Amino acid sequence: MKKVLALLSAAVLIFSVAGCKDKQPDTNTTEPAEDTTQEPVSQQHSEEESTAATAPPPSSTAVVVVTGGKEYGIEQPDVTSVIELVPTIAPPKTRATAPSRPTTTAKPTTTKQVTTTAKPVVIPKPEGEPDLVYPEKLYVTENGATDSVSILSSSCEYSEESGTFRITVTFDITEYSGTRQGMYVEYNCYDKSGKKLNEKQLLCYVPLSGADKTVFGYVSAIGNTAKIEFTNYNSK
Repeated sequence: MKKVLALLSAAVLIFSVAGCKDKQPDTNTTEPAEDTTQEPVSQQHSEEESTAATAPPPSSTAVVVVTGGKEYGIEQPDVTSVIELVPTIAPPKTRATAPSRPTTTAKPTTTKQVTTTAKPVVIPKPEGEPDLVYPEKLYVTENGATDSVSILSSSCEYSEESGTFRITVTFDITEYSGTRQGMYVEYNCYDKSGKKLNEKQLLCYVPLSGADKTVFGYVSAIGNTAKIEFTNYNSK
């Protein structure tokens, strides 16, 4: 009987303890809520980059074992040492800066304007009309045929613009062979001192015709011509 009571009392105690456990909260098993707040991706990357930039270079370790021996008759134990090996980083090379060149200021270029004054052409005014000098007849003979003319008269005009004389000469055909349509008469110009003014040979063309006995030729001379002399034309 005593054993039965003891068993019953033990069962009651077990159920009472189990009930107390169900009512009390389990404070030891609760875990704090996870922080769901995440940092921005860019901030994480920047922090990782800054950490990687400032982090020291990785190191390695080496184990050194020193074997013991006897020193002064005393047995020495083996000693194990751990040495940390840190790699050395060479400092960045600095580039030598080129010496600065002195700045030169370009001198302004000045253009000189040269003014040239053209000298006016001075045309001498004639003191009078030039005199005409000529032989009695002017002729040309070629291949056995001869044509001749004589000067009857002349008229002179002076051009102030060009400073030259224009002389119209009237010729009389004294002999006409009928083999040519015209002939040339040579002339030269001289100033009042007798100096010859023309360097090249000057020619006056005289047209020939059997029907017309009187024909005209034209001569030009510069303003200071005092004398015009006619001669036979030499074609050679």
